[in-house]
Amino acid sequence: MRQRCDARITFSCRGKKNFLPSRHRGNRSPRALTRCEASATDGAAQTKALRRKEEEAVCKAKFEVSMADYDAVDEEAIKLLEEAVESKRITPSLVTGAMLFLESSSETGACPQGLEDVHGKWRLVFSTASSIEAFQYIPVVECLTHNAETGGVSLTSQLGPLEFDISGCVVSWESNAMKFAWESLDVFLFGSKIWQMTMPGSTKTYQYFFKNNKILCARSGAGGVTLLQQEC
Repeated sequence: MRQRCDARITFSCRGKKNFLPSRHRGNRSPRALTRCEASATDGAAQTKALRRKEEEAVCKAKFEVSMADYDAVDEEAIKLLEEAVESKRITPSLVTGAMLFLESSSETGACPQGLEDVHGKWRLVFSTASSIEAFQYIPVVECLTHNAETGGVSLTSQLGPLEFDISGCVVSWESNAMKFAWESLDVFLFGSKIWQMTMPGSTKTYQYFFKNNKILCARSGAGGVTLLQQEC
């Protein structure tokens, strides 16, 4: 137990060669410290995932309780989400619960099965990437565009006169899961490009579980669910 604790202290204070007495050093290899860091990171990720599952279970339960007097709950869930993208006034926990209900429902039958099913421009309206409800309605204009003809995907964010354009490509589509990789980032100011960079091609995943002519629901590979609105 003491050895693991010392390893963490040594790693977090690297650069201070004499932070620990010499008798506590020598047996600590860079590889051992890397393993210690990886173990701590995995533990934090598992804790975060468990907390997210608990929060989602609560949201889904609240939604189902609110729908106790309705027979066609899936239809009510869709109506609630359509209202949410228009007004942004639906309680975040109910929006989350409605999406989780559709995700678990086998009756909706509206999962996109290919890139052509989500072709076009979709505005990101709501996301549980943040556990803080006040930040779950996305305050900036942010659009995700799928191009079924080229296999491209892009994410555009606007913040005042600034525009950030991230572009990439779809790596594969399996069942209702789209795997894609970002390739480049362009930054514009008042419409003029002022900066560009190449991005590492790490693969990300969006698993789409509901779509109609107004909304699109997806679960990110990083966890959390996202509600998008189709742009004309």
